[in-house]
Amino acid sequence: MNRFTSTLNAVINVLFLAGAFGAMAVALGGTIA
Repeated sequence: MNRFTSTLNAVINVLFLAGAFGAMAVALGGTIA
């Protein structure tokens, strides 16, 4: 259970970072365009 929680936490962190990076890229792209 502990390992599952750790894995789930890592996946959530990766998704959060990917989402934040994607939003930043869209914001920068909108500013440049």
